[in-house]
Amino acid sequence: MADWWLVPDFAGSDGTRVWDLATQQQVRVPAWSDIRGASTVLLWIKREDDVREALITGTQGGYLLCWRQEDLGGKTIAFNEISCRRLSQPAEISGLDFDPESNRLAVCHRGGVVQIFTLNAEFAMEVVFSDTIPSCVPRAHQWKCQ
Repeated sequence: MADWWLVPDFAGSDGTRVWDLATQQQVRVPAWSDIRGASTVLLWIKREDDVREALITGTQGGYLLCWRQEDLGGKTIAFNEISCRRLSQPAEISGLDFDPESNRLAVCHRGGVVQIFTLNAEFAMEVVFSDTIPSCVPRAHQWKCQ
């Protein structure tokens, strides 16, 4: 499977689309709900204990979505939504980062909040850290390099 040939695309309030560059075809993705708002940030992740990739999407409405890649046999690829969570103090998500060694996802949004989630084997998200930075709009996170 050519995982590296998959490209996500912001589609505004129509949701997120994923394209297979090898076939120039749109990959099947879950239906999009307008209530979540437009996609604002995307991040490919891969847990060290899972061969499949996942796409994390942050939205204008403060929703965090996780779509996991499913192989439908042969060269057919699709994504299933396996989790959807609205952040505390919802605001537009402005940054995402993932640490595959600890399976932790860092999220920041325009409300000044930075949250860190642990992703289990089913990609369920559990908050392990949350803080608000007054008078600041965090846009990115960087894991400390060892």
